[in-house]
Amino acid sequence: MGPQITITDAAITKLRGVIDARGCAAVVRLGLRAGGCMGFEQFIDIGCHHRDDDVEFTYSNIAFLVDAKSAKILNGAALDWRSSLTESRFQFILSNNPASCSCGKSFAL
Repeated sequence: MGPQITITDAAITKLRGVIDARGCAAVVRLGLRAGGCMGFEQFIDIGCHHRDDDVEFTYSNIAFLVDAKSAKILNGAALDWRSSLTESRFQFILSNNPASCSCGKSFAL
């Protein structure tokens, strides 16, 4: 069983557009990596590569991959698409409300 990650309607709509533009069957990789000013930053990638430690789940008929380590941290999170006058991006909303930087692109555990 995969992590319990909610994908908002706005994120699903944006992801469908990106996947359709690629013109191929793709999966969405979600994860976290060391970086940013607070220690961890999120990443989202559209691709076809599976790793041995991937956890796979489907949400609204879109296949998602999350590495096992990220899956533990992202369990209970939501992925949203945020758009404003200055930027548009995907953003995880973490259920445990970790400390985050002022731009919201990285966080600390």
